[in-house]
Amino acid sequence: MDSYGNNGFKGISIRRADVSSLFSKNIRTKKLSVTESTVLSGYLNVNSKYTLGISVRKDMGNENYTSEFDPFDLQEELFPNMADFTDENILIGDKTEDDRLIASYWDDLGNDVFDDWGYFFIYNVVDGKYYFPILSPQNEIDGVLTTQTFTVFSKTFTIIHGWCAFGIFKIDITCSDETFAFRFGAYGDLGSDGDEDDYDMTTLYGNNNKTLYYHHHAEQGNLVEVLYSYFIPKNESDNNSKPYTSLYNPDDTEENSLITKSITNGIIIYFSKGNDVKNWVINDILTGDFSLTKGDITAEGDIISSKGNIYSNGSIISKGDNLGRRRLIRLNDEDYLPDASTLINGYFRTQENLTNNRTFEIPSVENIINAIPNCQDGTSFKFTINNKQDDEYSWNIISPDVQIDDSVINTDIEQNRIVSYIIIITSVSDTEAILLQETELHPIFFP
Repeated sequence: MDSYGNNGFKGISIRRADVSSLFSKNIRTKKLSVTESTVLSGYLNVNSKYTLGISVRKDMGNENYTSEFDPFDLQEELFPNMADFTDENILIGDKTEDDRLIASYWDDLGNDVFDDWGYFFIYNVVDGKYYFPILSPQNEIDGVLTTQTFTVFSKTFTIIHGWCAFGIFKIDITCSDETFAFRFGAYGDLGSDGDEDDYDMTTLYGNNNKTLYYHHHAEQGNLVEVLYSYFIPKNESDNNSKPYTSLYNPDDTEENSLITKSITNGIIIYFSKGNDVKNWVINDILTGDFSLTKGDITAEGDIISSKGNIYSNGSIISKGDNLGRRRLIRLNDEDYLPDASTLINGYFRTQENLTNNRTFEIPSVENIINAIPNCQDGTSFKFTINNKQDDEYSWNIISPDVQIDDSVINTDIEQNRIVSYIIIITSVSDTEAILLQETELHPIFFP
């Protein structure tokens, strides 16, 4: 039983009336066969016996290592007993000079977990030199891990990284020289705004003869602005004590560094948003099995997610009607800027005669991405504008941020026309989206 008190059900086939009280929490099972209807208030995670993370905004990018703050200015507070963070101490390795000072970081992760944090680096303990590996590709779908090699300090480092499960990010670092001493670290601003709830944790595993060391950070009283960080050195002697330090600037406790101690061989690090996923991490350490979607969801009745979201890495096939919800919004005789959540799948209808041409402005890409849970590259939605009214005035679409494709022939919706559009998020990390026209409809009352 995990920390939320969820049981793992295997091969059950039960009427809703018999198990309705069980569905207030997450149910995780290899196969769930439902004979009537099942109402979910959270997430149904197939083939996972363990608590997973929560929805993340996958927003890793690359910037200059001083973009959030210059680590040299906080050397004693955040990087004690390490060489100064100066230009001459940052090596180029196998990068180009243009990329030498560029590092990978997370912008926010959703729910303000970070305010630019990461700037991941490898530190040569003996020579006091730094190197910033650029992780690529970034923001991949869950279950996709990428292997990269980096050459620096006359060594080769292999880094495996990616969102290995829902809300869980993994970084697996190995050095070609098993005797080489290095540290791996990250720094930046956290989103707790000075209200940190910060402490270290441990749990035993492997017949209680091994210790998993991990760290908890959260904003006080906030259930989603939470980050857990787990550290597993590959050399067991490096795990005799806590293998990392988490430090804060006493004058600005949003500023943080999270750095391993001096280690050899390598280390595996997991980051989990929202939930303590220690049991999942232990299973991954011991078995390497992080598969989420090997099981099936078979429903002879209905699957209704009333509060949560259903995510699928594959296709969703419906033998019955595939129904969705649309919002009906009445437009007044004035310019209109919908918020992003209203635009998504919205149906906008003029409810009174216009006295002039009016503008319909598309929200920014950033606002749209933030309004879509687990938004990924290729996520799309539709909206429709119905300009039914008696005077010959138009709704004119303007879009300061979302790109309007040159194939769109109707940015002016004239009187008594209905036009539908689709917006596709082309890049979450670079906040890019494109507007395409789907249909132009002429209602029956068109003159």
